[in-house]
Amino acid sequence: TARERGSLLSPDEEAQARSTGTKQAESEGQAAAASERKQAARRVAAVRDELLRDREAAAALLARRWSRKLDDARALAESEQRGRRARLTALRRQLDAAEALQRSAAAALEEARRGHISDL
Repeated sequence: TARERGSLLSPDEEAQARSTGTKQAESEGQAAAASERKQAARRVAAVRDELLRDREAAAALLARRWSRKLDDARALAESEQRGRRARLTALRRQLDAAEALQRSAAAALEEARRGHISDL
């Protein structure tokens, strides 16, 4: 018993001291577990924040790449359109020249007819 071991506490007091020590150890264990959970939550939050930053950076990189591709496609379309306009302008000039030549030929033919008729 407690008296045999030389304890100054009664058996009830010794049981209460053990219970208090156990409760204190449990409380300290719970506090340590809570601290570990908080640290783990902080680490999880830090990793999540890093992943979000990485995802945002990747999205921004993709947006820049697609923006450049879109700009390139737009520039190519505008260049092709300028080329089509230039070809259309050249064709219009050729048509105008052909029409002028046709008018000139018709006038020369009319002149030749009049000249031929007057010769008779």
